[in-house]
Amino acid sequence: MTEKIALFLLDNQKYFALKTCDIQRIEPAVALVTVPDMPPEMIGYINVHGNYGAVFDLNILFGSNPAETIPSDFVILFTISEHSFAGIQVHELPEILDAEISLIDNSSHDQFAGIANTGSQMALILSPSYFENTKLPPIPSELFDQLIISENKRI
Repeated sequence: MTEKIALFLLDNQKYFALKTCDIQRIEPAVALVTVPDMPPEMIGYINVHGNYGAVFDLNILFGSNPAETIPSDFVILFTISEHSFAGIQVHELPEILDAEISLIDNSSHDQFAGIANTGSQMALILSPSYFENTKLPPIPSELFDQLIISENKRI
């Protein structure tokens, strides 16, 4: 079946994709807030209109060196459940393409939902539900103010 995907390249030169129907929005990565005891693949929380989502570095999640954070980075935010979202940090806006989607049995690879073939690139499609099961540190109450201030600076 053909679907629209957002294709992005990580620092490790591997292509990944998200189905565009899973993407909520794309934000500048200027307002990330770190908290104590974050897992290594998490780079912070982002506040989007009073809702907080964890942002991940896929390079670390998939066994590469951490991405270098640069001021022009973006966060692709995607729905992980009815009331929550997460994000991934990318250096460039993703390319939106039509792709042939092959679903995979993800019982042993729950971070992937399938494979996308654009004709010129192959990419693993991330499964948003994988991020729902990630154990995240709580946001300390004193950081809520910092998240709110960060959100107000961007408006």
